[in-house]
Amino acid sequence: QLVARGLAFVTTLILAKLLTPAIFGLVGMAALAIAALRYFQNIGFDAALIYRRDDIEEASQTAFLAVLASSALVYLIAVTTAPWVAVFFRQPDVIPVLRVLALTVPISSFGRVPFSLLSRELDFRRKIIPELSASVVGNTAAILLALHGAGVWSLVWGELIRSGIAVILVWLVSPWRPQWRFSLQQARQLFSYGKHIVSSQTLIFLITNVD
Repeated sequence: QLVARGLAFVTTLILAKLLTPAIFGLVGMAALAIAALRYFQNIGFDAALIYRRDDIEEASQTAFLAVLASSALVYLIAVTTAPWVAVFFRQPDVIPVLRVLALTVPISSFGRVPFSLLSRELDFRRKIIPELSASVVGNTAAILLALHGAGVWSLVWGELIRSGIAVILVWLVSPWRPQWRFSLQQARQLFSYGKHIVSSQTLIFLITNVD
């Protein structure tokens, strides 16, 4: 975690020299909107899987499909509401940035359950491999793109690359595989626990970001 934070800090310093504050502002606006929607991406199923005591395999299969569906819905909402976000911030240039950056939501959805299961097993040694590697590759890509004049898209593509690499690598280190099964009963049980997580996270988000 310290290494990852250190790399992110160094990357930010380098990009701050290569990009203007306005570019960071655009991405910040889009990221804030996406962060608000991300709380509804996994509908609390991540925490519910870690908490769960039995029927882990069936619950994992159900959670995988549910998170894919909710992530697709979140992405559509982000694309649809992008003009409203632009009006709120009085910045029309945020529309394309938000719509492209929102692709990180459906991309990351394919790795949510494997990451949760690694956390459940306290297998942080394997969990850190995709997280740290994806961070290094994504940050490096952002710097290279910024050096070649990509502007705001250097940050956007850096984040997309980071999300994609993380998903690919977590499937390489995780033994779990989807079997494309869905149980409505399991979904109800997961949601009965996860809804409280989503509610508390949403409240914290509002407290820390409304101003």
